[in-house]
Amino acid sequence: MNMKKIGLSVVLAIVTIGISLTDASAQREARRRTTVVVKKTPRTKVVYVNPKPSVKVVRTIPQQHRVIKHRGVTYFYNEGYYYRRTNNRYIVIPPPRGVRLSVLPPRYLGLQLGGFPYFYFGGVFYLQKNKSYEVVQPPIGALVPDLPEDADKVTIDGKVHYEYGNTIYRLVETDNGLQYEVVGELE
Repeated sequence: MNMKKIGLSVVLAIVTIGISLTDASAQREARRRTTVVVKKTPRTKVVYVNPKPSVKVVRTIPQQHRVIKHRGVTYFYNEGYYYRRTNNRYIVIPPPRGVRLSVLPPRYLGLQLGGFPYFYFGGVFYLQKNKSYEVVQPPIGALVPDLPEDADKVTIDGKVHYEYGNTIYRLVETDNGLQYEVVGELE
């Protein structure tokens, strides 16, 4: 009877250790796959330096543009720039997350962040998904050399930042000179 109890105790101990190891392994795997937590800034804390929004409007778009439909909305795309038609004009806009392209914009910048290869152009971040490139949430901490000319200068808690497509950046000094760091997004 004692041998049976010892044998049963050993089996239970092995099963418990196995479950603990499997659970720890699953937690590590889940951490690798989790997305970056984004700092949300309430719009009420943001003061635009120029009260008029920076909007770039054009009368025509290049003939070689592509039409992209995303969630029932029509967008026009050409060489990294996205447009929406309104009143016989086109407004240059940041694309919504989830839009996919088969080819990256020319002059894109490749970035390695959190073990993932991101691609950046004109205020837009992309990740490769299968054989296409999807517009994604800008990763916190990403450094980029430039922002689109229609990015807005804002102050948050008295400090100067920049906003483009609801993403908040701050200008930082790096070994490569001044760059813009993603620090959060607007709520």
